[in-house]
Amino acid sequence: MGDAFTINNIVLGFLFAGAAHGAVLLWLLGHPARNEMKRTLCIWEGIGLVWHIGMGVMLIFQLNPELGTFFGLNETVWTKGTHTFSLLTSLAVLAFIYALMGRTRGIGFRIWTVYITGLMLYLLLSPTAYADPKFIELMGAIGPLACYFFGIGLMIRTYRKSTDRPLRMRILCTTVGLGGAVFIFTIFGNILPEALGWDATSIKAYILIFNGGWISSFVMVAAVRYGIVSMQLDEIAEDLFTHVADPVVLIAPNGQISRVNPAAVQRFPSVFGDAALPPVDTFIEPHLVTSESCETKTLSTSEDRIFVCNLSEVRRGEEHLGNILHMRDVTGKKRWTE
Repeated sequence: MGDAFTINNIVLGFLFAGAAHGAVLLWLLGHPARNEMKRTLCIWEGIGLVWHIGMGVMLIFQLNPELGTFFGLNETVWTKGTHTFSLLTSLAVLAFIYALMGRTRGIGFRIWTVYITGLMLYLLLSPTAYADPKFIELMGAIGPLACYFFGIGLMIRTYRKSTDRPLRMRILCTTVGLGGAVFIFTIFGNILPEALGWDATSIKAYILIFNGGWISSFVMVAAVRYGIVSMQLDEIAEDLFTHVADPVVLIAPNGQISRVNPAAVQRFPSVFGDAALPPVDTFIEPHLVTSESCETKTLSTSEDRIFVCNLSEVRRGEEHLGNILHMRDVTGKKRWTE
């Protein structure tokens, strides 16, 4: 790979790329949100941090052949670990894509997990896996690149079917970031060097450094501008859940009760005592779900109690996150006035 000057530049590039991942990870960890998109993005950035640093250390060994170990680990351990984290990155990206789209990780994700895990085990356990650089490139093509293409396909399909603008913008930013990186690596890292006789190894190293920043920039735009790590409905209402003595119920946009506070569980144990929460129209009269304020009796209990219900819509920009139902028992007051 070129001369010592080129290698030195690439080493610094990988170390700076790792530092960039570390900075993004620290920002994410400091954010109060606790949603699945943030968790998977933290995992992605953490793995990317280790992977880029490992790439830099591999080049340090190449630059210093006499170097026996680096932080107590020899070159073989660093090489195998770095390629393992490269494969892990693809799984982390795929997990983030599923969280981004709000999809359950079904059979497709499980198949990719088994497949990538098999590749990792082979690379870790085979004594001849690193004998041929061309074979390592092939493993990258049939492993991470193939996984990225699968994830991009899922995002494009979801984008075309969705009418939710914030979701579409999150998908668009992530697709351009990830798809652009794959396109740049394929064209400038594989096709053009072969056709023009360039130093493919050095070019691929520079591209990997560039792609780290490219992807991170688009994902961070999606995170800050379009809500990847924004506070979700249950987080916004956390203090309400913790401190309000009246029953409080969170209702998802599809009408399903998504969460209730401890006061609601204590007040309606037969309804909310189980893990599975019911649809809201089985708890109160359906036509009242659209009323901002109303008086009602619950449908799911036999108690002759009257509640004043206040329904508040929660939105983030154009996105409807759900509704908060606050219930106050006014049975005593009603009977007193009567």
